[in-house]
Formats: sequence, structure tokens, C-alpha cells
Amino acid sequence: MTYWRNIGITYLQFSKIAARQIRQSLKIDRRPDPIRETSTVKLNKLKPTDD
Repeated sequence: MTYWRNIGITYLQFSKIAARQIRQSLKIDRRPDPIRETSTVKLNKLKPTDD
């Protein structure tokens, strides 16, 4: 079992914490611009297949 489950958090919470810690550990001139720090999600609907 993974350690993030052992401490009672979800993978999404774990990855959010890890990403924040990595960003904070970067030197100031290498940190991402907070304005550009957005994410996009693209959803594709699957067509039903006749099996």
C-alpha cells in the first residue's frame, strides 16, 4: 500500500502537496509565473461501440 493512503489522504491531495513543495524549492528566478500557472482539461466523449 502506498504511504499517502496510510496517512489518510487521496492521491490528488498528495500530488497537490508535492507540486507545491517542488515549486517552493525552486530558486526565485526559476519559479513559474503565477499568472501563467493555470491548467486546462479537455474531455473527449467516447462513442458507444456495437460489440
